[in-house]
Amino acid sequence: MWWVIIAAIIITFVWWGSQGPQKGNGGGIGNYGVMNGVTITPAIYSEAQREVRLFYFFNSGGNWPGRGRQLQNFDVERETFNRILITEKMKELGIHVDDDAVNKVAADRLLSIFNGKQVSLKEFESAVLAQEKLTTADFERYIRNELGIQQLFATLGMAGELVSADEVRSLYQRDHQKVSAQIAMFSGVNYAKLVVSTPEKINEFYTNQMQRYQLPERVRVRYVAFPFSNYLASAKTELNNLTNLAELVENAVLKMGTNFPPGVKSPEEAKSKLIENEEKRIAGSSALKAAGDFDKALFETTPASAENIVKLAKQRGLTAQISMPFSQNEAPKGLDVGADFVRAAYSLTTAEPFCDPVPSSEAFYVISYHSQLPSEIPSLDSIRDRVAQDYQFIESAMLARKAAIDFEGSLSNAMAGGKSFSDACDKAGVKPTLLAPFSLSSTNRIPELAERANVDQFKRVVFATAPGQVTPMMPASDGAFMALVQAKLPLDEVEMASNLPAFTRSVHQVRRSEVFNEWFKREATKAFATVPYFQEKQAQMQKAATSGGAK
Repeated sequence: MWWVIIAAIIITFVWWGSQGPQKGNGGGIGNYGVMNGVTITPAIYSEAQREVRLFYFFNSGGNWPGRGRQLQNFDVERETFNRILITEKMKELGIHVDDDAVNKVAADRLLSIFNGKQVSLKEFESAVLAQEKLTTADFERYIRNELGIQQLFATLGMAGELVSADEVRSLYQRDHQKVSAQIAMFSGVNYAKLVVSTPEKINEFYTNQMQRYQLPERVRVRYVAFPFSNYLASAKTELNNLTNLAELVENAVLKMGTNFPPGVKSPEEAKSKLIENEEKRIAGSSALKAAGDFDKALFETTPASAENIVKLAKQRGLTAQISMPFSQNEAPKGLDVGADFVRAAYSLTTAEPFCDPVPSSEAFYVISYHSQLPSEIPSLDSIRDRVAQDYQFIESAMLARKAAIDFEGSLSNAMAGGKSFSDACDKAGVKPTLLAPFSLSSTNRIPELAERANVDQFKRVVFATAPGQVTPMMPASDGAFMALVQAKLPLDEVEMASNLPAFTRSVHQVRRSEVFNEWFKREATKAFATVPYFQEKQAQMQKAATSGGAK
């Protein structure tokens, strides 16, 4: 149920956030507005925001907003107002959470965070909460309100369970009935030899498609890497010096029971994995300490200059390297880094050339500003081979689509005259391919389409086409294709009987979420109308619409 409510609330919050820009100032410090007749004081806002940060922590794998893996469409300020509204509604409806339930869930959360190890709230506060200036009171309030939201969800969503057995069965049949089909694929590969490529045509293509090759603004940074691997030897030594290492590992595996990590099949493998993970954790801590010491010395070097990283690295027997240029939407080539590195790099300036050490999965990086490169379109000579390949691919795909259009025009007449789909394909020089049976709910890829077409769209078109009929032509990245729907296959009654209980629960869950979300939309529309943060969003939307219309 815990994950059920999380899914429901995220859906609702994303709905509201999609109505406008993702940032706002909340109307200024201390001016958060009035909601449902209640003035949102700085204290109310601060408490809700602390809960939102904890929600983020528990649902992003232990990261905090702005650091580590980011939750998509998550805006702390927007979610804070959502949190205030939902907790006010809980009060209105008299939702009360039992203290024992709060204590149990809090204890379970601590066990999950510390991999089954018993820790006190004070230990949790000092080890985790303190780094974000949060307290155990914030944690207790967060857990209490999460449980209250679950109760609210269960209460308001009960109407979603009013789904008849016949409707559930019909939905199951729609999602799980399989279809047999074959496709006729017109691929550009088969038409490549017909493409005439000359320097003049390449030049013309480049001129017409210049925006395709435009490079965005990019940056380069200097960096010093502190790989975990440099500290693994000392980490192994530290672990081996523990006289009770075997006992600790044995106890940890016993607590796991049969809940081994993914890929681990036996207690012995689990022990090895635990030791390996602990070695990496210790090595990572050592790498972070070394990176932190280097970073601290860098900040203390005066006068401040981006070049200081080169001098300091040389003094310490390290090497400062220069990254390849990269944009805000990509990681620099040659470095196994993620979004944290890119965000940190784009925060650097000549005035503030340094930042805190940046983590990755295998190293910590200390980086400094190097240069900014403006957006530009590279010359044809510098990318001629790439342009020639693009020209060849696009022209081949266009020829394939033309052939598919011609085939589609003659196919209906051929089949009306008694010809089969296969006969018509043979005449067009196309070999039809029989697909493995699939349903709307099939999660298996359709290898014949691979990355060439939108599989979900393909399924929808196929299931909207009667057996014995051919679908309309559909585009592929390298041409086009169409499918003959041969038959809708009978359902496996035994399999359906086995799956229906779980499917019924999933239908009820979806319906409960829909009911809850509709309720929240109505309440949010009324409540947020008097909140400056959302008033500003509305004004920005209207301004954007006006300026867009003027253009």
